[in-house]
Amino acid sequence: PHCTNGTTQQLTSEGSGDSSRVISPCMGWNYATKFSVLWLPVIVSVIVFFIAGTALRAAYERYLRSSERERKNGHYDAIFVLGGHRSREQYAARLACIGKNRHLPIFVSSGSYRTIENFDPSNPSNPFRESFIGVDFKSLRARLYLDRRAIDTVTNFTTMVRVFKNKGIKHVLVITSKSHIARGHAIARIIFGGEGIAVTMVNCEKEEESNNRRRSSGSSSFNKRLEATAAGESCLRILRDVTRAVLWRLTGFDGRTVAGWVHPERLKS
Repeated sequence: PHCTNGTTQQLTSEGSGDSSRVISPCMGWNYATKFSVLWLPVIVSVIVFFIAGTALRAAYERYLRSSERERKNGHYDAIFVLGGHRSREQYAARLACIGKNRHLPIFVSSGSYRTIENFDPSNPSNPFRESFIGVDFKSLRARLYLDRRAIDTVTNFTTMVRVFKNKGIKHVLVITSKSHIARGHAIARIIFGGEGIAVTMVNCEKEEESNNRRRSSGSSSFNKRLEATAAGESCLRILRDVTRAVLWRLTGFDGRTVAGWVHPERLKS
């Protein structure tokens, strides 16, 4: 007989009046269904976390090997600027014109300056020329690359990793702000590290802060600003972007579409 629940059926022998207790087949089916509903998501989650953990471990070990190798070599192949503040590009332009850095290519990901001519301090029609006084633009021009595909920190890295890989770049100086270093480094370890690209994070505000300390050593308000800057970004923001970086490594999806919904103005810039 058909049943819709897992209760015990009573089957009566014809003409005997005797009955025997038997377990309905529906009982076993329901137990199997409950097991699937309760445990299948757990099993799938464990498998996914295991795969993700294995991929992360492999990427991190590769990053450590590449970082150690490049540290021993004592050189880097490119300067990489994370857009977000003009001071980063100004610092990077000056850095690229000093000593052994004069031969390095400089890549700016979605920076504040839209054209290479904005970096020219000798052009009277350049409204930003005073910001680049002392920059050897003639030397810099041929080495400067502006890329505007990124809309946030994660896509700064995902849009450029293939470019660096194809150019054979193994070690980059990443220029950013002090409060941004922890998040940027965490993302770089996953995205760049997984491709064997080592990174050295550079705080573009370090020199300016040192000068300000000497001028304002007695200022309590300045010290408070320094403490706030040193505190950096929240752990939640770092965790959010690390999760996106892991997702990109596993699936190739970097969350650009979602970030575009949150910051639509960046898609137009």
